[in-house]
Amino acid sequence: MFYFIHGESKQCFKKAAELRNSMLLKRPNSEVFKINTDNFSSSGFDELIGGQSLFTQKYIVEIARVSEKEDVFNEILDKLNQLKESENVFIWIEPDIDAKNLKKIEKFAEKSQEFAGTKSSDKNSADLSSNFALTDAFGERNSKKLWLLYLSAVKNSAPEEIHGILWWQIKSMLIASQTNSAAEAGLKPFVYSKAKRYSKNFTGEELENLSREIVSMYHEARRGGVDLEARLEKFVLGI
Repeated sequence: MFYFIHGESKQCFKKAAELRNSMLLKRPNSEVFKINTDNFSSSGFDELIGGQSLFTQKYIVEIARVSEKEDVFNEILDKLNQLKESENVFIWIEPDIDAKNLKKIEKFAEKSQEFAGTKSSDKNSADLSSNFALTDAFGERNSKKLWLLYLSAVKNSAPEEIHGILWWQIKSMLIASQTNSAAEAGLKPFVYSKAKRYSKNFTGEELENLSREIVSMYHEARRGGVDLEARLEKFVLGI
């Protein structure tokens, strides 16, 4: 079975976390997986649809923002009936979804929930720009600007979303620092040129360490060991 959550970003991620945690209370031994455009694989996703561990009652699979990559999005759309029939639970978070695809998804979802939010479209655009400004400040290694932008972003975006865009920036810089062209890096030319330029503000060792740290904090937060919002703030202050 699967649940579909769409609309205002912060409320979507908050609702998904509440739903996941309520399921974990009922099935504390369930294993949680998170799927996005960075880690999606066809074979791995098929295993999550049909598989179960010998030691857990169910998998709980969170899918987030896959509409940002057309091939991944379309592949999941093609498997909606399999998600519906699966013994495992899928929670799909998609802040931006068009009416045609929403109608298709809702035919198979156990429950679909929308969070309209209270912000105007202009404000939504400003929030998105602010999040990209956050990654630019990170690349520039401007600690004060980065911290102020983080404080602004966390008011309107879920910590998981901010974590995701910072991880994307670190990963892009790390890849760009180790390659000689956008094609070799597998990045769009504009993204590659910025990442390449920003990577020069860090040593290779620093980028490797930052990569390990941001991945580690995510897993610690998922296990309940740290508060992700507070941990992210400490992270940006250390840049």
